[in-house]
Amino acid sequence: MRCPLNKRHLRELRHNLGRYIGIFALMAASIAMVAGFLAGASSIEKMFNEIPETYHTENGHFVTNDKIGRNAESALADIGVSVRENFSHDITTTIDDRQTNVRVFANRDGFNLPAIYEGRLPEAAGEIALDDTFLAKHSVKLGDTIRIEGKDFTIVGDVVLSDYTALFERNEDFVMNTLTFTVGLVTQESWNALKGDVTSYDYAYYVEGYDDLTTAERVDKQVDIAKALTNAGARVTDIVDMWSNQAFFYAGEDVTHDQAMFRVLFYLIIIVMAFIFVVLTSATIEEESAVIGTLLASGYNKGELLRHYLFLPAAVGIAACAVGNAVGYGLFITPFSGLYYNSYSFPPLTVRFDASIFVLTTVVPFVILMVVNAVGLALKLRCTPIQFLRHDTRRHRKAGKGLQLPERWGYIMRFRIRVFTRNISHFATLFAGILIASLLLIFGLGMQMVIEDYVQDMEDDLPAAYTYSLKAPLEIDASADKRAEYVLMNMMDTGNAGHSDEQMNVITSNLMGDVDDIHPANTGDIPDDVKAQAEKIAMGQVELAHKWGDLTETITVYGIQEGSRYWPDFDVSGGAVLAGQGLVAKCNVEVGSTYPFFDKYAGETHELTVSGLVGEPANTNLYMSLDTFNRVFDNEPDYFNGYVSDEELNLDDDYVASVLTVEDMRKIANQMDDSMGEMMDMVVYMAVVIYFIMMYLLTKTVIDRSARSISYMKVFGYRDREINKLYVRSITITVAVSLVVSLPIVIWAVCLFAEVVFMNYSGNFAINIPFWLMAESVAIGFATYLVVALFHVRAIKRVRLEEALKVQE
Repeated sequence: MRCPLNKRHLRELRHNLGRYIGIFALMAASIAMVAGFLAGASSIEKMFNEIPETYHTENGHFVTNDKIGRNAESALADIGVSVRENFSHDITTTIDDRQTNVRVFANRDGFNLPAIYEGRLPEAAGEIALDDTFLAKHSVKLGDTIRIEGKDFTIVGDVVLSDYTALFERNEDFVMNTLTFTVGLVTQESWNALKGDVTSYDYAYYVEGYDDLTTAERVDKQVDIAKALTNAGARVTDIVDMWSNQAFFYAGEDVTHDQAMFRVLFYLIIIVMAFIFVVLTSATIEEESAVIGTLLASGYNKGELLRHYLFLPAAVGIAACAVGNAVGYGLFITPFSGLYYNSYSFPPLTVRFDASIFVLTTVVPFVILMVVNAVGLALKLRCTPIQFLRHDTRRHRKAGKGLQLPERWGYIMRFRIRVFTRNISHFATLFAGILIASLLLIFGLGMQMVIEDYVQDMEDDLPAAYTYSLKAPLEIDASADKRAEYVLMNMMDTGNAGHSDEQMNVITSNLMGDVDDIHPANTGDIPDDVKAQAEKIAMGQVELAHKWGDLTETITVYGIQEGSRYWPDFDVSGGAVLAGQGLVAKCNVEVGSTYPFFDKYAGETHELTVSGLVGEPANTNLYMSLDTFNRVFDNEPDYFNGYVSDEELNLDDDYVASVLTVEDMRKIANQMDDSMGEMMDMVVYMAVVIYFIMMYLLTKTVIDRSARSISYMKVFGYRDREINKLYVRSITITVAVSLVVSLPIVIWAVCLFAEVVFMNYSGNFAINIPFWLMAESVAIGFATYLVVALFHVRAIKRVRLEEALKVQE
């Protein structure tokens, strides 16, 4: 590059300072927000995946009604399983004036190790370490004292337990509880001295070659563990694999889902950037047309000019990438990762560099900036010097008369229309930018409503006030003889094996089938009229491929009574299989078609034909008769594992896996809103920033390219206010019309976008955008533009009369 051209860089930067500041702000802000979030979330995900190895976390755990003996441990060793005692006391105490359940463990030695945030582990009697997330939400802190069973315990450690990354009190719970439940560690001597309201004989187990096992093989291993314990005289009340344990896997799964959403968001931002860069490149060439023509005529070749005009975009892009990454990694990681640390109990965060995030958030935007500018310049530089000097760089523009407008329209209207037609490409890009920014804005504003609609649909689909999931079949109307048989069975100490809710079909059918098909009889008193209104059901889980990508939808299968009072409109007679409406949106399910439903716990695929669609849009369940269910899943004819009832049933606690009520659905809504609310606020802020920068950059080009015309009008005596009516108001009308006209496309795009974002989540989140939300989006967009318009009014005032004196041939 020749030296004289270098002298023009600062002059060009000063002349187009607002434009380059806009490019810088758009790139830097987008990179900072998205890189900060993704870097934090990715680091958490990597750290979470390393927890099992770093902290020697259990492969699973089982609970027995008492300590197991050496015979049981030996039997487990024979099948490649080792165990460690992980006993706990559940003790109710008062913290911050709330009744709180503290689950107290003894210090672990070599398994399920804790991560220490502050302080230390208990070393003496009267010392306790509590969960970090719980402490953050309460006023108690290190050095404070809490009272447990009449004794004072000093908090000496702020820790997280590797097997409790989410504070689920029970694995069957639908939501976490960070307010009235926590876990803690004490010394072994202190634990022995405590009695506990409930003592759990929990054993952490480790399986040789666990990481190489498939899901079905892990289920088989659990069955083997339960059988080995039962044959050794132990009674198993629960058994859960680590990847079915919500206290462990739930938090990591949430982080993974959210990353996918933000990646899709940034793809949209990249599209906006590409549109803006195209317009700005065209505007730069048009403004510099005479200069380019002069330089070409003076002997500069096209390669030199190409490098010259790429210099400032490259310099601004590099600066934006550097600042964006510095702000994202230096300032935003902590608050964004705090969105997760406020809810989950992760070990301390160590930020990891992720090359894929750097490429997405930094390399891709910079490459787009350079490629768009290079291609635009290269195409324009094919024009001749005389074309540049005449500002005739539209290579395919046809000669002819200008647009003829009716005289009756009046001067002002015709002038505004000509402003619009002369800048049609700029306004088309503005329309596209408004569309995408509106998409982000409505998506962010509408998420709470979407969650509420989802939960309301789930509530409407609840068949009864109580839905009980059982660990094993439990008869509530057993005869006296059946009860006697069950008592005899217990006296023989054959026991039963519990299991996680997801695995009830496989484990229960294997274990309970060995006892002469005798179902346990409920020992609690239930009135006859309550028994009469309850219905037996069976529940299981299968998977079906999503209509997009390689993901699968986890589907709950219900086996219900034919002519059920709780599903009166569901005709499951004759082997019919009914699908929830949500499966149409998630998996393209159609009536009359056959689909392969995969049971990962049994490793089997079931070809089922959908006979009809039922339920609300959020419903992604399958329904069939109880007889069909047992035939499909190869169960005993009288197998069941649940009840639905409008009255509460007094069932034996040992057999109840979970109870689903309307109140539980509200808790789910509150937790989803808590975990996603701040994130959606961030999306709204991002949309407003994009609105502002995009509107400023694109509308500024209209004012800049009209500078000579504005100067002429000032020479002819037009006041600034009159010029504003012609130019700024033309832009204002275009923005207002674009905000309204784009709404149908935005609504369609929001539904499509939400479908992509929520593809990773279980259930179908139907999108219904009310009129008031559309109005709010338009109001925010227009208010943002009004701020931009103030800058344009100021710019028009600064247009000098000398512009009209410049010669243009």
